[in-house]
Amino acid sequence: MTDVTAVQPPAAVVPPPACAPVPPAQPPEVRAFDEHFIPPDPPPMPRIGVTASIGLALLGFGIVLLALPAVLGSNSSLGLPLGLVSLALGLGWLVLRSWPSVPDDDGDDGAVL
Repeated sequence: MTDVTAVQPPAAVVPPPACAPVPPAQPPEVRAFDEHFIPPDPPPMPRIGVTASIGLALLGFGIVLLALPAVLGSNSSLGLPLGLVSLALGLGWLVLRSWPSVPDDDGDDGAVL
């Protein structure tokens, strides 16, 4: 007779963790109230010049004439052309005003080789 003993499989081997668990990041320390940066006050906004205000007024007048032609007390047949002309004049006024003037020629050609 043969002695047959029950063979049991080896126990499952659990590998050790690769590294220790990392604790959650700590928020940075809050500094004292007196140590934070306070930016300087911004410079004041420049005033709108007369020429820019004329251009903006022409644009506004054109928009009003296109949207509400009854403001003039007339029908839209007069409001549409006047509104479009006013918009074109206002836009042209602002665009032509934004171009720099021609610099004066001081006679210096820079480095001449």
